[in-house]
Parts: sequence; structure tokens; C-alpha cells
Amino acid sequence: MRRAYGARVHAMNVVQTDVILDGVVYTLASAGDPKVVRDAIESAVATEGTFVDITVEGNATVSILVTSHSRVQIVTRTVTTDAGDIVLTFPEIGEAEML
Repeated sequence: MRRAYGARVHAMNVVQTDVILDGVVYTLASAGDPKVVRDAIESAVATEGTFVDITVEGNATVSILVTSHSRVQIVTRTVTTDAGDIVLTFPEIGEAEML
């Protein structure tokens, strides 16, 4: 016999930022600061070409070459977490993340 626990699923809103460079989308890690990335890109555009390091989802660092010819967009939006990011609250033990 299985024991049922009174788990509640909490939908959470998170801010997600995408850097789109020449049509390639890089989603910043949740700790990434869009202002810092924007400032680094603006500085790189003033040169003949400079690599800008950004930390993307999964905490991987990506070096992107930015030149005065690069097309860059930075999109920030609020999204609701999906089933893979749901946080469950168990009355007896607190919170647990499902990955």
C-alpha cells in the first residue's frame, strides 16, 4: 500500500533573459545580470571585435564574439516555471525540487 502525502505544487514566476546574437539565442543563467551583459556588449561593439563571456542556463560559460556588425537583442520577460522546475511543499519536511 502506498502512502499519499499532501504535496502542493507551487507555480513560480521567474525572470528570464535571452541574449540573441546574430540569430542565436543564449538564455542567461538565473543569476546572470542583464545590465552587466549589456554593458559588456556595448563596450565590445566599440572595438574591432571582442569576446564577451556570458553564463547561460546550466551554468555554462559561453564566449561570444561581438563586433560592430553584430546584431544583438536582449529580451527579458517573466515566465511561469514548467513541470521540470516545480517546487513541491510537503507539510512534514518542507520543500523539494523536482529536476
